[in-house]
Amino acid sequence: MIEQINQLDDGIYFDLDEETYFAQHRLSNSGIKLMRQSPMDFWVRSWLNETPLPAGDDDSFAKTLGTAYHKRIVEGKDVFNRRFVRKLDPNDYPSALVSHNDLKARCKSLDLKVGGSKDDLTQRLLDHYDSPGEAGDEVEIFDRILSAYGRDHANKTYLADDTILRIEAAAQMLNRHPQLCKAFDGGEPEVSVLWTDQDTDVPMKARFDYLKPNAIVDLKSFSNPHGKPVSIAVATTVANYKYQSQVAVYLEAADQLPALLDRVHPPKDGDTKEFAEWIKMAVEPQKDFLFVFQQTGVAPVTVARIFPRNLTYDVARIQMRQAIIMFAEYTRHFGDKPWIEETEIESFTDEDFPAYINE
Repeated sequence: MIEQINQLDDGIYFDLDEETYFAQHRLSNSGIKLMRQSPMDFWVRSWLNETPLPAGDDDSFAKTLGTAYHKRIVEGKDVFNRRFVRKLDPNDYPSALVSHNDLKARCKSLDLKVGGSKDDLTQRLLDHYDSPGEAGDEVEIFDRILSAYGRDHANKTYLADDTILRIEAAAQMLNRHPQLCKAFDGGEPEVSVLWTDQDTDVPMKARFDYLKPNAIVDLKSFSNPHGKPVSIAVATTVANYKYQSQVAVYLEAADQLPALLDRVHPPKDGDTKEFAEWIKMAVEPQKDFLFVFQQTGVAPVTVARIFPRNLTYDVARIQMRQAIIMFAEYTRHFGDKPWIEETEIESFTDEDFPAYINE
């Protein structure tokens, strides 16, 4: 099995880093959705699989971009700036030598040797300009500017200027909205809840984007390639990505908060007494689940929807319970071995196929 990393006890965790949260061997909303696909879909992507899948999409720019929007809008500009920085553009340094040919041309103009790698040419130029008696400004070499910039912003992720501008525009759209400007205010970001399901003893986890005393707020993006009315586009997004499952799991997590009051791990900074009063207030009332949707692309249209405890929610809760029970059964039956579905061979029925099969 994959080595366990810092497995934590049940509790409410503030400021828990993403790596530690995702390393917890617990069933989450994403795991529940995989269990509903098939137990094998869950197993192969879980900690139980000794041969984990390659990173693939986990390292994609789309995920990086989503994290950047989330940091800026949910956690604020300071947090964003600690994680991301603008990518340098050679056009910002018109006098800098960028390419191999640029370096060769400068060496040639100074009657220096023009053979060798970029490193060789760079060192040759630096030695020349550092020589006693040489007049003029020091040579600007873009690779060296990049290296110094990298040291100043170690461990940060670079984003292009236009990307940062779009993220900032999206944040400003939210800030100027008369109702939503307070959506990510008066609460705590990235609150992780770890609990054990009472009926099955299955270890569970959830991570709220933003926890307020009376609401859980979750930031989502949506695209609208077919130009539908925004209200239809966001409803379609919920259906396509089964966000109702998240609502069921997260409200289940919220229901666990009162029982975990003696296992609160507060933020590293802030007034401890003031926080203790806030958390008492935050765990008691029944919470609304508020989705804040922002459109991707050039127009960061922002809309919000409360997800009510309606029939769709009730169905999602039933599906959640079924997935938790299935997880418990497969854990007992297979342990960390592959979770094979031992189903009977059946025949297709006409009802199994979509209507367009005979078109």
